[in-house]
Amino acid sequence: MGQRYFSHNQYSTNLCDAIYHCDWYELSMINLKFLCICMVRAREPLQLTCAKFCVVSLCTFTEASYQH
Repeated sequence: MGQRYFSHNQYSTNLCDAIYHCDWYELSMINLKFLCICMVRAREPLQLTCAKFCVVSLCTFTEASYQH
């Protein structure tokens, strides 16, 4: 269950789609700017890294936990 938060970018794609399909044309200019920022940030999925050396996922976390 936790793996999906680290490895799938489908959620950020869904967020971009949801923002695009909302009634953005009825919003104020400042809120439109915020939506644009959200859409740009959601293009790349967030990843948890270990000192920018490797991506930490549920699999790598459990493997490291079992070694100790």
